[in-house]
Amino acid sequence: MQTKYTTLQKFKATLFFIIIAVVHSIYSNEVLQVKFPENENCVAYKTNKSMIFQDSVDVVGSNCQISISKIKTNGKLMIKVSIPLLSFNSNSKGRDGFVRKYLKEEINPTIEFTSVELANEELNDFVNQHDKSRNLVLNGKLTIGNESFPVRFTLQKKSSGLTGMMVTSFSYFNLKPPVAGPFGSVARVKDYLELHLQVKYDSLK
Repeated sequence: MQTKYTTLQKFKATLFFIIIAVVHSIYSNEVLQVKFPENENCVAYKTNKSMIFQDSVDVVGSNCQISISKIKTNGKLMIKVSIPLLSFNSNSKGRDGFVRKYLKEEINPTIEFTSVELANEELNDFVNQHDKSRNLVLNGKLTIGNESFPVRFTLQKKSSGLTGMMVTSFSYFNLKPPVAGPFGSVARVKDYLELHLQVKYDSLK
């Protein structure tokens, strides 16, 4: 009986590790792309986390309920983007609720991006030019809660509008990368953050 019991235990252990290996091979290093609906103003964040039995998993949260306005003064303009924290969607209600609290919704329910002053001609020329290989660097500040941080987006022309991205980190915004479980034993987010933006051409006229 003791021999049979030991054999059964070995079989169960082997089966367990086979299942873990299969799950790991399927889900490890999962890569998600940021994709926006056409003809909508949207923003998104993308980061990466390590989880138990998984080396790397991308996390993307998007928000297409943003508002864009232009502030014109003395022949120059600033672009302002208001991003309601309530409207982020990462396909996880629990995560989306955490993100709202994490980004200090109780202090400010929206994240605000305000660009530096641009000459009207500079933006118009970029929007109307036909060379899609040309980029435009858009500097500004991003306000989270009651803190503002300098940011820089590199804009490109696409069929759906202007798209931009900034590669940064959580620590740049004075945020600690999130963890789950005791000492991050279940999941640990890397100190890596991508910010994505899509603006319709109509919103810039």
